[in-house]
Amino acid sequence: MLAVLDSEALLGLDDAAFREAVNQHVPKRSDPDGTVWAALHDPAVIGRTYTTLVEMVRETDNLLTTRAAELDALRQECYRRGEDGRRDWFQAEADHKVWRSRALGWKRALEARLMVAKDRNREARIERNAQQHPRDDQTARAALCRLALAVHRHQAASKTEDISPEPHDQALWEALDQLTVPYGELMVTLRSLIDSGAWK
Repeated sequence: MLAVLDSEALLGLDDAAFREAVNQHVPKRSDPDGTVWAALHDPAVIGRTYTTLVEMVRETDNLLTTRAAELDALRQECYRRGEDGRRDWFQAEADHKVWRSRALGWKRALEARLMVAKDRNREARIERNAQQHPRDDQTARAALCRLALAVHRHQAASKTEDISPEPHDQALWEALDQLTVPYGELMVTLRSLIDSGAWK
């Protein structure tokens, strides 16, 4: 294992080594100052961390299910063997309870790590999307202006041609009176921006 596990070192690990790094640091005592988990939560690494934890929780669930089924099969076989089998069963059941308690503790620790990783992964995804597709209020406002003007021209053309509007036409035209946008300190309708000449 590497002496220092920072995000750069983690990026260089193959899948088996990365999983081992996560596995070794699930218990809180293994990373008392949180530096390894800070690296595992780094935006460059968090997707891999999240996926690894999901797989580990799933595998633990599968192992719990498999061991329970094996224990049930052993119980049936032990009871068929009579008194000797029952002694074996009681010992196997006691051993299973100890194992299951530890496995459930491990699963709880994994799930706690997974909950945090899920949040960090979501935050990193939002940040990545924001960087890839920056909000451009001016572009959106210009597109809304073009759309509103097209609806306005459609209404004017229908009136000029004396075309009776269909219900969907009316609904579209009414949107000009219902939708509002900020204009200076005011909230104004799309139609008022067109009528005032602010949008042309």
